[in-house]
Amino acid sequence: MSASTSQKALITGATSYIGAHIAQQLLEKGWYVRGTVRSQTKAQRLHVTFKAGDRFETVEVKNVQKKESFTEAVKGVNYVFHVASG
Repeated sequence: MSASTSQKALITGATSYIGAHIAQQLLEKGWYVRGTVRSQTKAQRLHVTFKAGDRFETVEVKNVQKKESFTEAVKGVNYVFHVASG
């Protein structure tokens, strides 16, 4: 397993234009990606688009302005790409 495939990133605002592109690039490099979304309904589009299986997961975060909203989302990640807007 190469170094990149053992990396896990959290992307806040994964359904945004920039967030989705970051996720796609990381997945293409073999990373595991966790994305925050405001609703799982919107997240379904990403799961269909990426077809990354267990390398892509989403976590619902309804209020990005509350730091405690991210407590579970950041567990086990090596990097955070914060592109969500509140």
